[in-house]
Amino acid sequence: MRDPEGRFRISGGAIKAPNGIAPITAFLAVAVLLVGVLASILFLSGRLSSLPMVRLGSNVELARLWEAQEYGELIERADLRLEERTLDYESLLLSGFAYFYLGIDQIDTETQLDYMTEAVIRLRKAKLHGRSEMQSELNYILGKSYFHKGVYYDDLAIEYLAASLDDGYISMDTHEYLALAHARRKEYEESVYHLERAVELNPEDLLYYTLGTTRMQIGHNEEAQQSFREAVRITSDEYLKQQSQIRLGELLKMNGDYDEAEEQMRLVLRDNPQAADAHFILGEIYSARGDRERARYEWREAVRIEPRHVDALQSLQNN
Repeated sequence: MRDPEGRFRISGGAIKAPNGIAPITAFLAVAVLLVGVLASILFLSGRLSSLPMVRLGSNVELARLWEAQEYGELIERADLRLEERTLDYESLLLSGFAYFYLGIDQIDTETQLDYMTEAVIRLRKAKLHGRSEMQSELNYILGKSYFHKGVYYDDLAIEYLAASLDDGYISMDTHEYLALAHARRKEYEESVYHLERAVELNPEDLLYYTLGTTRMQIGHNEEAQQSFREAVRITSDEYLKQQSQIRLGELLKMNGDYDEAEEQMRLVLRDNPQAADAHFILGEIYSARGDRERARYEWREAVRIEPRHVDALQSLQNN
């Protein structure tokens, strides 16, 4: 699920939690940022790898343009046919698909929304035919189109993506879209379910990290540990590795596994001595062990690196 052009690669601190936000009070802020990046990667790679195979035989020209990804010309030809036959199924279906994939490429949000709206209109008209050909693919693209129309359409995105799954159509990104739609609705149990299915199909580091943060959010801490360990094991991205180790260390500390939690933070600091959150968690570990002096040293280090590190400041004030 990597962006083939590397535009959304996580490295070198490209994604950071806001200043002064430490893991215990704001791991969700990092999760939200990473879900956004996950969405960006998903949407970019989706247009390249999730093209439905056309199984329509009566309009060879439109099918050829679809296979060649000539979406603009396809829409022009479909519109000419729709002038003669207003509800021509194949023209509505394939031009609806084309509007979706053209919409993915739009940088301007309003322009993208216009494309997605047109995709929805054409695909809903195609559904009026009640034809069985490519209904699962239609539901798949319709669900994704609704997702891109925004949070107020997530219920419809979920409805149609789930319908495509029920019909047996499983694309590489279906569960990822469903996970994101449920997360936007704060339906985290459902989001976890689909993230678990997604990593079964596509075991990538960012998916494992997102699964870990979502599991952590709903209190599935043992499972979250497993997700972060897997992200650490497979990733080649140093920043994502450090974030996974920090989240893992936080969970280990919460569970009373202070020795391994300290080990994880030492590994982070070996590679990045300026990791304020790692210093903060070390301070929490020493405090739990009753070593107040070393705890205060680590909290001061966190504040030295991030002067507005709220949790470290609060711990210094309270201890």
